[in-house]
Amino acid sequence: MVAASLFPSAALCIDLGQPCPLARGAIIRGMALHGEYKHPGGKLVVIDLSVVDGTLTDVHVSGDFFLEPPEALDAIVAALEGAPANASADDLAKLVSSRLPEDTMMLGFDANSVAVAVRRAVDDGSPRERV
Repeated sequence: MVAASLFPSAALCIDLGQPCPLARGAIIRGMALHGEYKHPGGKLVVIDLSVVDGTLTDVHVSGDFFLEPPEALDAIVAALEGAPANASADDLAKLVSSRLPEDTMMLGFDANSVAVAVRRAVDDGSPRERV
């Protein structure tokens, strides 16, 4: 395996097709962290984000869940943007819940599902290039 340092906090590994483990929490500039969570008996929640100066930025939420009204998705993203990257899943779930419109219907997932996907992205999400 060959490792070449691109940035002080990260390394790029090249080893003839074998997966290269990145250090936990390594963040590569220009790359998004990716986390997924499948709600038990429900739907998939996907989070792509970056961490800058200890805060969540450039947050994207997607998945195969159902959410009404459509503006609730913007509320989830707004709740996560700028949140501390070290916030617990419980704190993130409370933050998301507090920002949702009163008439929000979340089918196949909940605020905790979003929070778990965020924690997975931050804690062990493999950086991936946005296309």
